[in-house]
Amino acid sequence: MTILELTRRLTTTLGGIYPEPEAAAIAGQMVEHYLELTPLKRRMQATELVSTEKAQLIDAAQARLLRHEPLQYVLGTAHFAGLELEVTPATLIPRPETEELVALISKEQKNAPSLPFSTSARARAAFLLPSARPCQQPG
Repeated sequence: MTILELTRRLTTTLGGIYPEPEAAAIAGQMVEHYLELTPLKRRMQATELVSTEKAQLIDAAQARLLRHEPLQYVLGTAHFAGLELEVTPATLIPRPETEELVALISKEQKNAPSLPFSTSARARAAFLLPSARPCQQPG
């Protein structure tokens, strides 16, 4: 199966639970993630064959999505303010609204931003303090 065929198959299958444009976007992100391609390379290499091993990984990820698991948990990453953060079901996925709020606050409070801790505190900290090292969680 080629990259293009795999992407189309994913789009069709995911179209059962997502609107078509969203299904296509998710399919593209999955193929890019598992094949380690940029969006441009995915399109340029569309006729290349996908290994059986990679296709099986993508099929397993597709099954998780069909059980309504968020894409970020399936891929293990979430994007926030230009950063790629590791996420698991034990973490909350940073929301776009939080990213907008952090950008607004950091613009207005250049010297010493002080934000309350809440669902996306780690993501806000990573954005506001890019040189800070991540904390080790207990356990």
